[in-house]
Amino acid sequence: MSNVRRFLASSVKRKPKIGLLILGACVALFVGSGFVLNWLETRERARGKLQANQLPDAAFRAILSDSSLVLMSLDPSRLHPPPPESGFHGYRVLGQTTVSDAALRSRLAEVLHASLAAWRFSYSSCFNPRHGLRAVLSGQSHEFVICFECGGLHYYPPDGGDSGFHGFGDGAVPGPFADILSAAIVPISKAP
Repeated sequence: MSNVRRFLASSVKRKPKIGLLILGACVALFVGSGFVLNWLETRERARGKLQANQLPDAAFRAILSDSSLVLMSLDPSRLHPPPPESGFHGYRVLGQTTVSDAALRSRLAEVLHASLAAWRFSYSSCFNPRHGLRAVLSGQSHEFVICFECGGLHYYPPDGGDSGFHGFGDGAVPGPFADILSAAIVPISKAP
């Protein structure tokens, strides 16, 4: 009889432990699934932000195909009110040149595309653009106000609106933008 009592006593003691284990597993599963769902949601939001940071294909096609692409050197001091005859989206144009060489236009498009693709959700509080682009595709103007110092650009599509700020990843450099302007002997505003 003492064996039966021991068995019954031990099975009674085991049931609460098994119940606690099952309860603990359920809680862990519930909490874990919440973390997984949160991670998936965050990943999807990030993917959406990255897609929203990209420019439309037409913008790049305009840069690549416009043999009269205009590259501008801008004074980063915003003009209030901007004089329409000498300004570009509120910034004074220090000089400009036409980029007719297809290889140079391709390099400009590559720099912009790579800089936008490298963006990882960080924003600078400044916007001191020193470069502007105007490209025409099928009679429609695509305009860009670009700030490599702060890491981003504003794109103005043919409909005349502003698509907002598009961020660059770390390490975005003006490279070919500055080189083309310098070769054309266009003054460039110096970074502070």
